[in-house]
Amino acid sequence: MRLAAALFCFALSTYGADEWLRLKSPNFELYTTAGEGKGKQAIRYFEQMRGLFQRFSGNNTAPRQPVRLTAFRNDKEYAPYRPSETAAAYYLPGNQRDYIVMRSIADEFYPLALHEYTHLIVKHSGARLPVWLNEGIAELYASTRPYANKIQIGAVLPSRAAVLSQSKFIPLDQLFSAGHDSPFYNEKDRAGMFYAQSWLLTHMLHFSPDYRPKAQQFLGAVGKGKHAAEAFFEIYGKSTQGVEKDLQAYLRSDTVYAVLLDGKLEKSAEAPEITPASAFETGMILADLLSNMRGKREEAAARYRALAASNPGQPEVEEALGWLALRGGRKDAAIDHFQRAAEAGSKSPKMYFDFAMLSWERERGSRKVVDLLKRVVQLDTNFPDGHWQLAMAALNARDYATAGVALAHIRTITPDRAFQMFEGMARVHYEAGRLEEAGKSASRAKEHARTPSQLEYIMKFQQAIEYKANPGPRLARREQAPVYPSLEGALRQLDCSGEQARLHVETAGKRVVLLIRDPANVQIRNTGDATYEFTCGPQKGEKVKVEFAPQAAEGAVGYVVSIEFVR
Repeated sequence: MRLAAALFCFALSTYGADEWLRLKSPNFELYTTAGEGKGKQAIRYFEQMRGLFQRFSGNNTAPRQPVRLTAFRNDKEYAPYRPSETAAAYYLPGNQRDYIVMRSIADEFYPLALHEYTHLIVKHSGARLPVWLNEGIAELYASTRPYANKIQIGAVLPSRAAVLSQSKFIPLDQLFSAGHDSPFYNEKDRAGMFYAQSWLLTHMLHFSPDYRPKAQQFLGAVGKGKHAAEAFFEIYGKSTQGVEKDLQAYLRSDTVYAVLLDGKLEKSAEAPEITPASAFETGMILADLLSNMRGKREEAAARYRALAASNPGQPEVEEALGWLALRGGRKDAAIDHFQRAAEAGSKSPKMYFDFAMLSWERERGSRKVVDLLKRVVQLDTNFPDGHWQLAMAALNARDYATAGVALAHIRTITPDRAFQMFEGMARVHYEAGRLEEAGKSASRAKEHARTPSQLEYIMKFQQAIEYKANPGPRLARREQAPVYPSLEGALRQLDCSGEQARLHVETAGKRVVLLIRDPANVQIRNTGDATYEFTCGPQKGEKVKVEFAPQAAEGAVGYVVSIEFVR
């Protein structure tokens, strides 16, 4: 181990560790060997592009930590960290922050890096974009050009325009359905047209007078999972064939639309902080890059171990070794490394969170898990999922005081967590003797019950609250199964395009929409000797009685529990 550490330190010194600089602006950290002048130019460019993205798209989503840019001076330096022969820049989601890695910070590589940065921003926005739109947006922003304190977006990409003029269009239904495993995305002779057509369609959405007014509405719908063809029809009233016809006309048009936006920077971005990067910093960064590359994890582990030997007591190395072990599926080793990082004084909320989640698998409901998650929210009060997981762990450990404090910090409740949220609050109030509040929370939980078992459970809990609030002798009574509301009408439509199927029933002259969460849990009654098979699309108008768990969600009145055919 000492020999390995010595050899690593020698390699680092001959590699030119003293030449690495660290430049820090409000939203980026740049580590580079290309010199101060080019470094300042590069970090200023990325700050301008970030501002452009926010102003043009209206998307203010940003990574919680500054994005770390790593830029090399030449091909020789870059080669060991290049994921493929053709990659001149790439985006790497790191353990605690995101990386954009560049072969060089020469001007010609900026569009490639900006393409990757756009993917990073889209990922942090939470939008679930199809591949064509994700790549089309990245290509659109890669076309930006700075002009003094202005930035142009929408410039024609000559390479993409050339492909479009020479190749046959991909049918839009195939473009829309292409995934990361599609030949259109992966095969070299097809990928060029896929990227070019995705760019052109995205350009038309953002700049064409006929499409731009509703572009954000379209992007929002598709980002929430709606199929592009359906979104085009609902928002623009156009079929796939109509959109393709418009796209062909847009390509042939003599007019190219673009916009020029203010690119002025804040003073803090104009003058980044510049310091020499230490050998430990650069050693950790380069090992981090290797740790995320297939086939190079053993080399990354050797570098981490060498850094640990030459820099004893640094929790960052144990954190990194823990994540490397976790990436390889070695959970016990990850726990050991995280434990050592904690003992070394780690201040990483991400490490404590991952440590807690691994420990939860072993010791569900244990005090240790609660204490680890408490450490997470102490270090970062806004850590994603920190308060939620703390509340769930504390409820499991019957630490209702801690659970109550954690639940009080949660400001946004997603539909999939609403039942647990209100059920947890009901338990906290119940254990504290606040029975009126417990009853109110239990009623809210009942409104958000998503399955028959959840509804049955919360109804029993409501009975327990009632009994405790009104003690005294009572006649024993059998537990009753929950009674669901129902409606009768004609089956008209079964939509299968979203995450959950949507059943349309016509009753009293109007259509009512109900969600089908899990078809296997829906009871089908009175079908006679035949087996009724649901197919997506229009139905034949069969008369049915539908029982449902009421919950207003996604334009529906509730979730289907049973369907009875009325003969």
